[in-house]
Amino acid sequence: FAPLDPKCKEQLISLFSDRAALIKVARWDPDKRWNMAVDAVAELKRLGLRPLFLARGGIEDHKQEVTTRAAQHGLKIAHVKWNGPETQALIQAIRPSIEADVIILESYLSEPQRRALFYAGDAVLANSGIEPFGLVGLETMAVGGIAFIGSTGEDYATNGYDTISLQTNDPREIVHHLKLIKSSPGYGKKLRLNARNSAKRYTWEAIIDRLLLPYLIEMNVDVPLSELVESKLKQLPRPLL
Repeated sequence: FAPLDPKCKEQLISLFSDRAALIKVARWDPDKRWNMAVDAVAELKRLGLRPLFLARGGIEDHKQEVTTRAAQHGLKIAHVKWNGPETQALIQAIRPSIEADVIILESYLSEPQRRALFYAGDAVLANSGIEPFGLVGLETMAVGGIAFIGSTGEDYATNGYDTISLQTNDPREIVHHLKLIKSSPGYGKKLRLNARNSAKRYTWEAIIDRLLLPYLIEMNVDVPLSELVESKLKQLPRPLL
């Protein structure tokens, strides 16, 4: 929820302004549905929507399959590296390769860099087929980005209100929703605003208030607690048992 660097934010938005910018940060694993994402990028290009897919994976072998698939689609691929955690370093690394269809981000993404990408992109593809946590989706929502999540139990999200919950593994579903967002700026703006508000319910402080404190109070727990929990307990009335 911390504010983004305004200069870097505007530079990224300007860099992506005439593109359909998709961001994906995940392990190179088939469960993350990378191929679905690449197929969607290929379809967007076929439709003339000038996609830009910025991808940051891990060290897994599935990367080769994904990049090969992109090449088979005729997508232009660039690999970029940079030094340091500053968002400006990332921007300068991306800029020379901006005409590529797919940019593979090879260096470590710091939190400020990741948050700036999640905000500036048209969509963040957190479209895993198996996702027990949904942290990328929540990170995207908190920064005011638009998360495309899977339908695998992410109960923090409401489809069409604060996120897009993909119901299938068909890449055309990504294409459909992205076209709608690009053609309806007001819709995208509402998604971003609602996403940020929804994410506030899942900060650690909110979770402690909603889930942990009632149990501690009910059990009359006498154990060392964090300063945050202690301060919360002191603010609440003891229940009448």
